[in-house]
Amino acid sequence: MGLFASPKGWIVGSFELKSPSGSVRYNPTSGEPLGVSISAEWLSASTCPVLESAPDAMLESRATGPATFSSDAQFIVVVEKEGIYARLAEDCFFDKVPCIVVTGKGVPDLATRACVRVLSSTLSIPVLGLCDCNPYGLGVLMAYRQGGKLTTVSSHLYSSDIRWLGLRPSQVAKISKDLPDVVFQELSSR
Repeated sequence: MGLFASPKGWIVGSFELKSPSGSVRYNPTSGEPLGVSISAEWLSASTCPVLESAPDAMLESRATGPATFSSDAQFIVVVEKEGIYARLAEDCFFDKVPCIVVTGKGVPDLATRACVRVLSSTLSIPVLGLCDCNPYGLGVLMAYRQGGKLTTVSSHLYSSDIRWLGLRPSQVAKISKDLPDVVFQELSSR
């Protein structure tokens, strides 16, 4: 039928990812234009603190976690829309500005949120969220910041201190008189 499954999250940028065996899974010159998919292996890494004083059980689960990575990135850009992510990846935005670009293709899954958390805490770099200036876009941003309804007990394992990068309603109000009516859409009750 020509149907293919697509992973939920993708990551590309200024980093190198190695498998536990030491073989390189990804680096910016690996020829993977969209980067690599974010898989469930990031979930076990999110439960392991970076501190060496972690209980033995956590250290054991770290060994089954994701591959090791190194990076010179200055920040992580989390992109709501897959199309914008693809454009940034194709244009090698990360070559111009050392960064890591991540997308969850809308509302992110646990693995994508865990990946962002692990990268930001391990590399000690800020996370910037590029999302639409509408309730859905802000909902995506809040999913990265606070987790979801079902992960309230362990939301700290899947949340990051993300900062909003993009147009704000106050900025729209300032320029609205200069924009044609066709660019606006009325909010519905939904």
